[in-house]
Amino acid sequence: MEENLKNLNERALKEYNLGNIEIARSLFEKIISIDKESFQTMYNLGIIHFHNKEYSDAEKYLVSAHKLNQSEKYFLSVVDIYLIQNFIKEAENFINTNKKSYKKNIIAKAETKVLRQTKLMKLVEAYNSVDNKNITEKIILFENYVDNYKKDSIGWKL
Repeated sequence: MEENLKNLNERALKEYNLGNIEIARSLFEKIISIDKESFQTMYNLGIIHFHNKEYSDAEKYLVSAHKLNQSEKYFLSVVDIYLIQNFIKEAENFINTNKKSYKKNIIAKAETKVLRQTKLMKLVEAYNSVDNKNITEKIILFENYVDNYKKDSIGWKL
């Protein structure tokens, strides 16, 4: 049985690396049907769903992977999937719930991600609140943001 799972996993990873995402997904799902506690397979399915922009499915698998293995990688992946969906409160709650389980630098990294997402959302809201006829005001809004956040990677992306 264990050898079979190992072979399935190797095939799934090979198919994924070859770009055969649906075949990989099917193989990973077969692994999960056999071993419901395979956190790495849960994570892999979460990543496949993430890349397919199936965020609620990705969230389900990434949260499950984290419950089974509370590594830093899985912790930050859950924060990321919440933020990609603009679930800022959920990300904050998840960080606060898990604060004692991780080193301060990992918590700080997660909190920085939330802060950046919050800043970006405020910028988008401000941009969308300006009438499209007033393009000058929108340009000024972006220029001010970039000036205020020169040292912030979000400012660099704009």
